[in-house]
Amino acid sequence: MDIRPKREKSSYGMYFSPFRAELLPSFKVDFRKNLWYDFGSGEGGTMIDLVMKINSCNFREAMSKLEGNETPAIILPQRPAFTTNNTVLRKVCPLKSVALTEYLVQRGINLDAALRQCVEVNYSINSKIYYAIGFKNDAGGYELRNRYFKGSVSPKDITTFALSSHPKLIAFFDFL
Repeated sequence: MDIRPKREKSSYGMYFSPFRAELLPSFKVDFRKNLWYDFGSGEGGTMIDLVMKINSCNFREAMSKLEGNETPAIILPQRPAFTTNNTVLRKVCPLKSVALTEYLVQRGINLDAALRQCVEVNYSINSKIYYAIGFKNDAGGYELRNRYFKGSVSPKDITTFALSSHPKLIAFFDFL
């Protein structure tokens, strides 16, 4: 199956649905958010969900396809990398800041769980130094959160845990 966009805008493409025959493209793929939505069926999700649905496969098989070990069924246009992330990692240490731990408690996060999974990350943006709660991803980057900032230090990736045979995609604060 080779699916290419029929119409393209700067941030998304419209495709014929891979799930039915149609005369007008009703399947949207958002290139920046890596999300899809099928207007004909009302379904949507992440690109991982799409690969699983198109190929009737599980999470691990879908990840293998997305990592380039197999040819993907849907062809996304080649675009230059879109990034505005000028966040620079400076230092990683155990989570000890009173301001950050108070933020976790105020958000209803179990502090013991957070201390097991998170670190304190010192980072800079445009030479100004900040600190945040860091949650390490599979590629070695960090998701960052503090009372005033929600961002990341590249490389951007997901974080996987071998907790269940049914993978779920959730935000790191929801995980905590």
